[in-house]
Amino acid sequence: MRIFYYLFSSNKEIYKRLAEEYDVKPIDVYDLAHGKRAISLKDYSILDELAKLGLISGWMYR
Repeated sequence: MRIFYYLFSSNKEIYKRLAEEYDVKPIDVYDLAHGKRAISLKDYSILDELAKLGLISGWMYR
């Protein structure tokens, strides 16, 4: 079901750009933006970028 929401997301291009930058799948970036727990340093870096872009809130970034 999550792929359905990803396909119709208004932020899909941002997810794709971040996925290319961090060498992950766009659906992984989407999952992080929607509450998936970050495990690796790469995940935390993606969360920082999402917070800087204003796509997520409640995340403290440097």
